[in-house]
Amino acid sequence: MKSKSLLILLLLYSYLLFFQIHPSLINPDGIGYYAYVRSLFLDRDLDFLNEFKALDMLPPFIYRTSTGLVGNQYPIGSSILWAPFFLTGHLYTRLSPYLYSSSPNADGYSVFYFIFIAVGTSFYGILGLFLVYEVGKHLFSPKAVLSAILLITFGTPFFYYLVIQPTLAHINSFFTLSLFLYVWFFTRNQRTLGQWMLLGLLAGLMGLVRTQNLLFILLPILELAVYSPALSSLRLQVTVFLSSLLFAMIPQMLAWKILYGTLFSPIHGTMNVSFQDWHLWELLFSSFHGLFFYSPLLLVTVPGFYILIKRDFLLGTALGVFLLLQTFLNSWTLYWWGGYAFGSRFFVDYTFLFVLSLAGVIHQLEGKSNRPIAAGKELQTESSRQRLMSYLLPATYGLLILLGLWNFLLLIQTLLQRQDLNHYIPLPVLLQGQLWALKNFIPSFIQILFLPKLRGYVLLRLAPVFLMITFILGITGRLLRHVYQHPPMAQGERRTRAINIFLICYLLSFIIVLYFAYVNPNPPTSKTEISETVEDFKAFLQLQSKTIYEEYLRNR
Repeated sequence: MKSKSLLILLLLYSYLLFFQIHPSLINPDGIGYYAYVRSLFLDRDLDFLNEFKALDMLPPFIYRTSTGLVGNQYPIGSSILWAPFFLTGHLYTRLSPYLYSSSPNADGYSVFYFIFIAVGTSFYGILGLFLVYEVGKHLFSPKAVLSAILLITFGTPFFYYLVIQPTLAHINSFFTLSLFLYVWFFTRNQRTLGQWMLLGLLAGLMGLVRTQNLLFILLPILELAVYSPALSSLRLQVTVFLSSLLFAMIPQMLAWKILYGTLFSPIHGTMNVSFQDWHLWELLFSSFHGLFFYSPLLLVTVPGFYILIKRDFLLGTALGVFLLLQTFLNSWTLYWWGGYAFGSRFFVDYTFLFVLSLAGVIHQLEGKSNRPIAAGKELQTESSRQRLMSYLLPATYGLLILLGLWNFLLLIQTLLQRQDLNHYIPLPVLLQGQLWALKNFIPSFIQILFLPKLRGYVLLRLAPVFLMITFILGITGRLLRHVYQHPPMAQGERRTRAINIFLICYLLSFIIVLYFAYVNPNPPTSKTEISETVEDFKAFLQLQSKTIYEEYLRNR
């Protein structure tokens, strides 16, 4: 990656940290994700009653399971990714008496914990964009990929979930998917057993964050189907891959065992998916958080998949099929509008797909615009056509910026609290809000962009930590880039082995902590205090989703 591009990403990262940190947990999703890391490291159990009460979890989400504990339908993966930042926040809170006249309690509930969780999410989000850039520049021009990243970041809900709601799982999910894609791309067709192990561990990691991400193992499956070696070698590769994936999923299986009494209980999916109702059209085009309504920029990415398939048939086909499967799955969810959401938040996880496809469109237009202009009278018509094409790229960029502006105006409405994200807003009211945001664009933009979420003295004292994390981001990016691209095979294998050992030890530490929480549980306090059961919670979800959907039908 060119130093200039890296500098741009690092500056963007620093901006996100200093001006848009949101030190709070989103209720209920953010609380559900965060409760794992707080309970495991400070209470050494998975009894979430104290966390849920202290963080004001919505009452319907506090229910008793067959084990007597409070259930938690959210996956454990985000807490695994946040753990280093949580522990850093815990250390910083313990040291805060030396920095502040009045210091917060080191109990897992004070503001610094949430600040560092937000820092972690932004770290993974920017690192994910870096990984997508590294893949994309081997398919299209670096300029096209960087342009696509900037357009998608600010022209879709990605920016909102990166910096405004960082305690949801979507950015973490995007990172794990991008990391899996990165490793797959730079080891394809010549992957060693160690790299198959690494790919399996990363597949399990993306499954820990969101279980439905496991559909992305379609990528290596198609690779094996197209480039299958000898049968004996194929069996060994598949065995190593699936064994590593299963090992990486052990933390989630142990959590399910502790909470629900069974190793396999993808309860979040079973609670929210209903195959009886299909909302594909509404999911994509409805003004109630529809994908293309909130992000019309993404319409331009649709033909980009065709360009991507022409450029790399296996990659483009696998990404297209994966997106279709996820689209169909999300159209069957009870809350197809995403609940309290800005835009269709389910698709934020797949930002890497949209970046690559949009980069393909821009790259194609760049190629046509930069084609040499013919000379001579007999080629006058062709020359005129070429001159016309030279104006096409600036016009296209203008169109893309306008399409992204629509999303940014919706963001202004949301951040200035001119719309309720949890309920349907009639289209005329939404359009009036867009006109207001356009008329007040400059003062609103200044208010959102340059007014920090934290006081200046807090940001000043956190500055060394932020700079350190920015430095780690650059070092991490360089390490990942050199693992699979240019170094000699022996060096690449040594680095792969080191990363494998690190990931295995990291996941093993969570397995050990979870095991002690399993064999030495504290008395389940929720057994006598909570009367609602899993079935009661399922009934609540179905009733609430039906009520909101009927309100949407009445008012649209």
